[in-house]
Amino acid sequence: PPPHAANLAPDPTLELTPSAYFTHGPASFSWATDESRSPTHSLMIVSRNSQLSRWLSQMTAIAARPGKTYRASAWVRTAGLSGSAKVAVTFWNSSGNYLGVAAESTPLGGTQTWTQRVVTQVAPPATAFVRLELRHTGSGTSWWDDLEVTLA
Repeated sequence: PPPHAANLAPDPTLELTPSAYFTHGPASFSWATDESRSPTHSLMIVSRNSQLSRWLSQMTAIAARPGKTYRASAWVRTAGLSGSAKVAVTFWNSSGNYLGVAAESTPLGGTQTWTQRVVTQVAPPATAFVRLELRHTGSGTSWWDDLEVTLA
């Protein structure tokens, strides 16, 4: 994105209390201080099964407008991940209803160094909010840092 694009992601470096986010799925979610890109923390997701686990922004945390293109990205590192790690966006209206549009980045699996995952999507009609999702599927570990949501 252009250098002047404002980052809409709450706590993009994951250094604060994560009240703008919540978890969903059977994985273990924790702060990692031994592995991060910026400054001292990253989110660590550890799973021992094949199910999807997600770290999601609160539905109303990121205001959005219909017809605008949103770019979401995050840096992820994986260790022994049998499935995949992806960044995703979903869109919601002002009543809290999912609008049926979701987009995911290309997957990252196995054991990889810090790699940026990016997804871009146009917000559908009636959009009021965009939700950022960090998706972890499969057994293994993923670390996440430097989140970004901008107008593309």
